[in-house]
Amino acid sequence: MEIGLLTVETKTEDLAVITKLTGRLDVLTSRDLDRHIHEILQTSPKVLILDLAKLDYVSSAGLRVLLQARKTLKVTGGTVCLCAANEFVGGVLSTTGFTGIFPCFDTVSAALQANADALG
Repeated sequence: MEIGLLTVETKTEDLAVITKLTGRLDVLTSRDLDRHIHEILQTSPKVLILDLAKLDYVSSAGLRVLLQARKTLKVTGGTVCLCAANEFVGGVLSTTGFTGIFPCFDTVSAALQANADALG
């Protein structure tokens, strides 16, 4: 799915949904990503894994989308994990305290393995 300067690829693996973000998550793309994530969360996944390896930029609007996803999934006992953030995006996540709020992993495989109990 193309959202302006953001490409979103989503696949399901067991009870986890893996969403790969490529490009820029900013004020121009955050609203559409929020809608897309809302649709994903309607399927009641146990774990939403956001693969940030190809995400070049994230703004405060994008960070709000991540927080909203976490808040929504937490109500059903689910988890949002962040994976493979590059140096810039990782720095933003660290500076804003998101690395203390979200489980963060180097790879999608590590996130799946860490959530193996929740995934059955």
